Amino acid sequence: MKQLFEAFLVQDEDTKFIAMQTLVEIARQEYESVHFYFDQLLHITSSAALSQDEKLGSQGIEFWTSLAEEEVSRRKRQLPIQDYIRRCSSQLVKLLIACIQRVNIEDEEDEDDELGVALSSGCCLNAVALVIGNDIMGPIIEFVSQNITNQNWKQRYSALIALGAITEGPDKMQFMSIIMPGFQNLLQLFQDQNGKVREAIAWVMSKICEHHAEMLTSNPAVLQHVIPIFMTSVKDKPRISNQICRAIEYLATSTATPVNNPLSAFFQPLFQLLIENAYRTDFDGGQADLTLASFAAISALCEGAAEEINDVLYQVLIPVLQLLEKTLSVDMQNFGEKRAKDLQDYLGGVLQIILVKVGHKLDDALASSIVKLLIMIFQAIKRVTENGLIALSGLINGVGDRLDLNEFG
Repeated sequence: MKQLFEAFLVQDEDTKFIAMQTLVEIARQEYESVHFYFDQLLHITSSAALSQDEKLGSQGIEFWTSLAEEEVSRRKRQLPIQDYIRRCSSQLVKLLIACIQRVNIEDEEDEDDELGVALSSGCCLNAVALVIGNDIMGPIIEFVSQNITNQNWKQRYSALIALGAITEGPDKMQFMSIIMPGFQNLLQLFQDQNGKVREAIAWVMSKICEHHAEMLTSNPAVLQHVIPIFMTSVKDKPRISNQICRAIEYLATSTATPVNNPLSAFFQPLFQLLIENAYRTDFDGGQADLTLASFAAISALCEGAAEEINDVLYQVLIPVLQLLEKTLSVDMQNFGEKRAKDLQDYLGGVLQIILVKVGHKLDDALASSIVKLLIMIFQAIKRVTENGLIALSGLINGVGDRLDLNEFG
């Protein structure tokens, strides 16, 4: 270890970077041994994190991310914990707050630097929050409060990344009691002039919907205010839309119930909007896959739909069938072969969910036309798909003896 520490005294940045990567690996593989060099490691990694070298800085932060993740894993496995993170939590959180403000993008169209110090700090905060729980709330909320309305968009962006990073870890009631009083101020950031800030608040909302959906669903007034904002923001830039799709997916999953689903009143407009979003052409796979994200949200909505909207589910069945049939037409060549097949597969998945729920409402003619359509798809792609078979199974379960598959050959 002495030679490894001496490597940080040289001027060569590559040598320092390789040495820091080695320390990260030691954190992962030699957890028990860290306590012998704890103070030196804290000093070296902190200095690296604060250096001007982004690669070296991110590795300095990764050391603590690895330790925090190891302690979370050990807690789950009921293994001994050295409490490294708690021992230096105050100093570490201060370091991460300083580093998360080093946003190195200048334009809202720039890609986030996933290897940069700012995002590495956000990932580390997330891991640390899982270890120290409520103790992380004080310093982070103070930082967020001081910067959420800052004139500099990078400060607003940093504040949101910090907030999103601690949505998991603190006690639910503690988190909700602190966030709810300022929730309206957070929602106003969906109207921010900067696209990166809007993307960040969309990500924060997706994290809140994932871990604290009851903040929205337990109060009808809050939900009625939030859903229209989501419906507007899903039309925003692809990366923003992608996060909103995730938020809707998490909401739908959390509210799944046989009756009295709080999302029932919003099902039809959300369904239509997400279908339109799936067919957008202003994105590529590098930015966000809106086809996948939109259909993931649609599937969650349909899967969690309550009995009170069975009639609505039946109404959207025909548009789904029309879109599915269209995937067999030459018009789909504009989307490219891969995306056309993706749409076909996703639509088939939605079809099977709907049929399982409302297949019993189909008349014989519609049931027969669905079987014929599925057979046409199998023939067109020269294979039988899992979603197609499940859709057929849902249809058979719903229609029962009224459908004789033998007549289709």
